[in-house]
Formats: sequence, C-alpha cells, structure tokens
Amino acid sequence: MADLSGETIIADVIETYVPVRAKLDGPLQVFEIYQDAPDTLDQVRAAQRMLVAVVIGVMLLLFVLLYLIVRRADQIIARQTIDLQVANAQLCKLERLKSGLTHTIVHDMKSPLTCIMGYAELLPHAGPLTDTQVEDVRTIVQSVQRLLTMIVDLANISFHLFRTHPVSCVLCAQVPAP
Repeated sequence: MADLSGETIIADVIETYVPVRAKLDGPLQVFEIYQDAPDTLDQVRAAQRMLVAVVIGVMLLLFVLLYLIVRRADQIIARQTIDLQVANAQLCKLERLKSGLTHTIVHDMKSPLTCIMGYAELLPHAGPLTDTQVEDVRTIVQSVQRLLTMIVDLANISFHLFRTHPVSCVLCAQVPAP
C-alpha cells in the first residue's frame, strides 16, 4: 500500500511524530516513532465492533420504550374517548331534560296566567266595580303581565343559550368506539 508521496505504508505500523527542541530558541527537530500495531489495531477494531453493538442495543432499547409509550398513549386516548362518549351521552340527556322542562314551565305557567288575565280584563265589563275593585283588577293585570314577561324572558333566554352555545348530541355517532 502506498501513500500520496509514493512511499510504501505498512498497515500494521503506527507512526508518531514528536517535536523536540534542544533549547527554547533552538531549531525544531522531529522525533519519529514507529510501533508495531497488530495487537493495537485488533483492539481498536474490537472496540469499534463493541461500540457499534452498544449503539445498536441502545437504539433497540429506545425503540422498544418508544413503542411502549405510544401503546400506552393509545390506551389512554381510547379510555378518554369512551369517557367523552359517556359524558356526551349524559350531556345530551340533560339537554333534552332541560328543553322539556323549559317548555313545560313556559306552557304550564303561561296558559293559566293567560286565562287569569282574560278574566281580569272581563271583570270591568261584567258590571260596575268599586274603586277598590278596579284597583285590585289593575294590580292583578299588572302582576299577570309581569309574570308573563318573566316566562317569555325565560323562554327567550333558554332559546338564546341553546342557539349561542349549542350542545352537539351527534358526537357519540361521530367518534368510533376503540
């Protein structure tokens, strides 16, 4: 084997150059050391093989750990998906109950109040009323109007909340079970 200068290189020899000065301001000389290296080269090659094996082993270990972490994350995501499906089903049920309750309250309170209002407005036409009775009828009508306004406001608030913050009850159908 030859180097760039054309000199023959012996593969099992290690060359080392050590600079040497006789005095601080003296000329620089080089001390050349040759050492037979078959044993040293074998040790270096063995160390390289060992290093490659260790790196491969560490990479394999990291791959296994990463696989286990991803698998555990998948299990957690699957469990949380089921929890979300259950929570969404409960939320949908509560939304239906709220809507039904609001509708029932509005309907069941509005109907009797409308009836009371109608009769209170008919009282002055039924015959002469005293001043106290006229004032009482006016108080009844005003109270019924306030209650009707509150009921309509309750219905509007419920409708407005549902429109601005709708509850999606189709999420259960969109998320596939694991």
